[in-house]
Amino acid sequence: MATLTKTTWSQLEPTLRSELDAVMRTPNDAWHSQYHDAMAWWLLLMLASVGGFIGLAVAFGSEVAETVSLVSSEPSLLPSLLFQPHWLGLVVCLVVAPLTAVTWARNHNRRGLALTRTAIVVVRGATLKLLPLSDITNVQSRTIGAVGKRFSVLTVQTKGGEKVEFTTDGRWVTAVAAAVGKT
Repeated sequence: MATLTKTTWSQLEPTLRSELDAVMRTPNDAWHSQYHDAMAWWLLLMLASVGGFIGLAVAFGSEVAETVSLVSSEPSLLPSLLFQPHWLGLVVCLVVAPLTAVTWARNHNRRGLALTRTAIVVVRGATLKLLPLSDITNVQSRTIGAVGKRFSVLTVQTKGGEKVEFTTDGRWVTAVAAAVGKT
C-alpha cells in the first residue's frame, strides 16, 4: 500500500480543497513553499530559449525572407530545411519557450508542503500527494547545515512501518509534530 496517496486538485473533496487553498494563501507555519527551488530552473530554460530565438533571428534574419519565398514556391523543401541546425534551433526555441511559460504559470506558488487538519499535503503544481495524520505513528526531525544554511528533515513513520522524509524548515516541523500529537 502506498503511503502517499497521489491525487489532483479537482479530485479533492471540496472541504479539503478550500482548507488547502486557505493554508497556501495565508503565510503561516502550516505552509512551507518550495516554489523558488524549482522555478529558477524553469525561468532559466525560458530565458535561454527566448535568448536563443533572438540570437538566431539576428544571425539568420536575412535568410528568413529568402527561405519563406523558396518554400512557398517549392513546399517539398520544408522538411529538409527544418533539419538544418539553425532552423531546427529556431523551431526548438519556439516550442520550448511557450511550454516553459505554461509550466511556470501552472506551478506559480503551487510547490511546497502543506499541513491541514487531516493530512500532510505535498503540492507539485496540479499534482498533490496526501499523507493522513491518522496514519502517522512517529515523528522525528533533525537539523542539517551550518549557521545561515540550515534546513530540517522531518521523518514520519506510518502505521505500515514505512518512513517518509520531508526536507523543510524548523517551523513546519514543529507544526507537524504538534498536529500529530493532537491526533
